[in-house]
Amino acid sequence: EARAAAAARLVPGTRVLGDVAALARDSAIDAVAVCTPPSEHALQASVVLDAGKHLFVEKPLALTRADCDAIVDHAEQASSAAAVGFNLRQHRLLQAAHAIIARGTLGRIDLVRSLFTTDARLTRDLPGWRNDRALGGGVLFDLATHHFDLWRWLLSSEVVEVTALSRSDGSHDTTASVTAKLSSGALATAQMAERTTPVNQIDILGERARMRVSLYDFDGLEVAPLSRLPGSLAARAQSILRTMRALPAGVNGALKGGDYAQTYARQWRRFADSILRGQPSAATLDDGRAAVRIAIAAVDSIAEGRPVLL
Repeated sequence: EARAAAAARLVPGTRVLGDVAALARDSAIDAVAVCTPPSEHALQASVVLDAGKHLFVEKPLALTRADCDAIVDHAEQASSAAAVGFNLRQHRLLQAAHAIIARGTLGRIDLVRSLFTTDARLTRDLPGWRNDRALGGGVLFDLATHHFDLWRWLLSSEVVEVTALSRSDGSHDTTASVTAKLSSGALATAQMAERTTPVNQIDILGERARMRVSLYDFDGLEVAPLSRLPGSLAARAQSILRTMRALPAGVNGALKGGDYAQTYARQWRRFADSILRGQPSAATLDDGRAAVRIAIAAVDSIAEGRPVLL
């Protein structure tokens, strides 16, 4: 409650309530965002849905298959809107990449490679739960679920097999590597790490062209035909041209805090639109459940030392 009061001082007029049940009883409240540690999501989301409120749940949706199923089951009995906080779906460059893939520009997708690492400075003062896998900490649940969701969303394909390794250094899963097979036949890899330098990118290789999306760069979307060799004079010229073409959008985005920061504002607007205008959620509870199932399969693979089928 002390932390809630401190947060409320940032927004004059904000009321502080002691628990989620008080939110659920308040008839003046239409929607509730569950932004607590993941181990609390299942109970709190169910209370919100049972009260008929619209629900936004930060990722990961929950930490067990049973808890994810419980949230989805509650939502199916409710008429309220529900969404999961996969903000990367709202990234300008990823939305462009989604459209390019849907048009068939890359052809059949053979390989996907994800890299998501965080700045060591961000991990110095983390709350205790962020170091404990059982509470939702570690890169598999905290970072990797973002890219597990991107694999499904960009390729319109489901993960069917997972193999994983991780290293724990004072806390669970500070570094992890995941290899997966998708129902389309594509193979995907993900490397995730805390306490290093910040990188967030995804490479997609198809039979006709390759694509790279770097989420921290305003000109971070690159599509190249297979005939264009990396490092060639033509590739370098295209890189310069791409940067020049992207500059106006980059400046506009920078004035609004940057493309990455805007993904959060866009996901909240999308959630509001789902309530006020009946638009579909950008990421559904089923999407949230699917990403968690992949993370759980990775944990099981680490524990058992073998591939795990979903």
